[in-house]
Amino acid sequence: MTLLLLGTSISGVRAQGLTLAGRRHVVFKSDKRSVYGKAGKDGVVAVKTNQCVLVGFYKDPTQPGEATKIIEGLGDYLISVGY
Repeated sequence: MTLLLLGTSISGVRAQGLTLAGRRHVVFKSDKRSVYGKAGKDGVVAVKTNQCVLVGFYKDPTQPGEATKIIEGLGDYLISVGY
């Protein structure tokens, strides 16, 4: 997956980090479909579907696994309906 907003490959994002909404996130997991980042106790999950990139931000006390489940689930749904 190439991040359209940054024009950067996944390997570049892991090395450089990700700045979204004015906050720098350390990328701790990335693959062809998803990118996960943390900024202190807050974080971001980005998921690529067929036609869009979902970006979900979460704040403490939301747990990363909880946010990932929700955003990835929405991504799975959108992919299943062709979006």
